[in-house]
Amino acid sequence: MLGECGFRGGYYEHHNLPKDAEEILFKLKSMDLCGNTIGQTSVELMCNPPTLGVESADCVHQYENEYYNIHKAYKAKAKLLEDTFSKMKNITCTSIEGAMYGFPQVHFS
Repeated sequence: MLGECGFRGGYYEHHNLPKDAEEILFKLKSMDLCGNTIGQTSVELMCNPPTLGVESADCVHQYENEYYNIHKAYKAKAKLLEDTFSKMKNITCTSIEGAMYGFPQVHFS
């Protein structure tokens, strides 16, 4: 959902892990993972976006508006990249989905 340069955040989830293994894993990961504050805040927003009844209507509206506009801009940039590759001679590119990474193939004669 989020893809901002410089943002580093971590998210980990597990199920049915014995309590002692959970505690050891948490301790190990706490020692070597150190996301920046903005990155961790971004992960928190990704997992728990603002909701009515918890945050104000203005806050929820602003979040939804920014979310929509950011994704709209990402789609437009991905489409531009895809179209640019498709116009090039001897180059094809698969459709860009989910991220702004294009994988062009250069065809040599």
